Amino acid sequence: MRRGQLPHALLFVGQPEVTRDLTEFLAKMILCQGDPVPCGTCDACKKMERGAHPDYHVIDADAEASLKTAEVESLQARLALRAHSGSRTVYAVRGIDRATPVAANRLLKTLEEPPGEAVALLTARQLPRVLPTIVSRCQVYRLGAAGDARPWEDQVALASAAAEGRDSGFAALLPAVIQWTEMLLQRALPSLALAEAWLQATAGADPADALHLLALWLRDILHWRVGDARYIRFAEHGEDLARQAAYAEPEELAAYIALVTDARARLQSHVAAALNAEQLCVRLFQVRKGGPSGTADTPGQPR
Repeated sequence: MRRGQLPHALLFVGQPEVTRDLTEFLAKMILCQGDPVPCGTCDACKKMERGAHPDYHVIDADAEASLKTAEVESLQARLALRAHSGSRTVYAVRGIDRATPVAANRLLKTLEEPPGEAVALLTARQLPRVLPTIVSRCQVYRLGAAGDARPWEDQVALASAAAEGRDSGFAALLPAVIQWTEMLLQRALPSLALAEAWLQATAGADPADALHLLALWLRDILHWRVGDARYIRFAEHGEDLARQAAYAEPEELAAYIALVTDARARLQSHVAAALNAEQLCVRLFQVRKGGPSGTADTPGQPR
């Protein structure tokens, strides 16, 4: 926000009482007209406090059974009206993981083509339940109990580590991650054999760091696949990215990233690394098109 590079869509994963407070505060920061933000005294801040700001819209599905299409359509109609005002609009969708498939796909169109200067603040309790194509269009953060934001793809942390000479382990591990991803995307191994290959490729590395690096690499492939090079971290491996991007659709890649991120989170619950790897690879196979879970597919061909 300080650099003026706020993403048009952010997704916060955590408990509702935490994500609600953070998204409310961010909305105040974005819409505040004072300095520093939020100032609490400008006209925009006063309207936010009264819940009457015309450029702030909320859908709250946390207390509902599901988020329905009619609610999304109503939001889109309000956004379309405000898009012509020339002012920045903020909309919050609380509980996007509770959206019906039709509602989620309807919201996806707004994320793909934001009306005017619109910023989306989405929240979810469980990332794997969010439509993968929605995840792929958001900057995703996991929130701890105290509200601390922990991005699953943290470019700043990686850059800091590189500056301090601590990324040598990542550099050494990346070729193995690239090779393993090739096996995943080409459907060369059944799920349990793929898990064993992962454990061998990452032997000696911290399991959480290895999964973090895998998420970064898959995200680079996704950006390459959709033709967006702005956020590619490992651009020096362009040939590998181009080759592997040809083997998967964006929806598959987004689902892979969500599963890897979830697997990394499970390690914090003291799940054994070997069991975690097996569970991850079984789930990856369930996502892959053309092959049932746990069985060998026909080796993949570029799509």
